[in-house]
Amino acid sequence: EIVVVTNGDMADYSFDGKAFRFLEIGDSASDLSYRHMGLNRALKAALITKAKQLGFDSVHAETRAAWGAPNFGNAKNGMTYCGTLPMNCVITGPEDIRETQDSQLDEDHRRFGSLNVWAMTPANPNWGRY
Repeated sequence: EIVVVTNGDMADYSFDGKAFRFLEIGDSASDLSYRHMGLNRALKAALITKAKQLGFDSVHAETRAAWGAPNFGNAKNGMTYCGTLPMNCVITGPEDIRETQDSQLDEDHRRFGSLNVWAMTPANPNWGRY
């Protein structure tokens, strides 16, 4: 039985001849009956561990700013908050959250979601715990 899934993007780049590898941890989702168990956080921790073992230079995640649990999970995994991408993407669906109550914006523009960026590199003091 699958109870939690996630996705990610990996890339290798070269800057002035120096190789750089990063992993972006994408969205994760868990079965509602398992959501209270912290499986998304555990899965992200496993991905950070694997990325470090495979020699990645950076791991980052973009987490919907309005949702507390995933942001707390990133912090508990030792990732560093690096800022917010305000009104970065349109988010629609059954769990719509109006991220702004700004009366100057029409209903469609209130669906723009802000994303918090979290990252971990060897410079992060928590890198050593993985």
